[in-house]
Amino acid sequence: MSSALNFTCAAITATVHMRTKSANGSHGSWRAHAMQRKRERKAAWTALIAATGWSLAHDAGVDLPVVVTLTRVASRALDDDNWVGAAKAVRDGVADWLHVNDNDPRVTWRYDQRKGAQGEYAVEIRLEARR
Repeated sequence: MSSALNFTCAAITATVHMRTKSANGSHGSWRAHAMQRKRERKAAWTALIAATGWSLAHDAGVDLPVVVTLTRVASRALDDDNWVGAAKAVRDGVADWLHVNDNDPRVTWRYDQRKGAQGEYAVEIRLEARR
């Protein structure tokens, strides 16, 4: 009996509890900004490991192509272009877990937002087989 996920029948979902911020108009040093992005990237990768128990998608039985939907949860929405920019580090973390570059044509990226409670911040990651 295989312990790998039957990805053709299921989706993988993971939640990263973080507050995403638009990169536009960010203040502070470049070093602080880079460290924040590094933490966000690692948090996404770690959330997928926690959700699947596997450090790489291939080991979890995930075959490409896939659709990845990143949903921002916050009390107010960002403009679409700001959300895509704010999600860059999370996208990179998901690509790390998939063991691909984030511009790999086998991965379709989708972005969504939903209203959360006051003070609720998260990014929900959903991976599904592309049909």
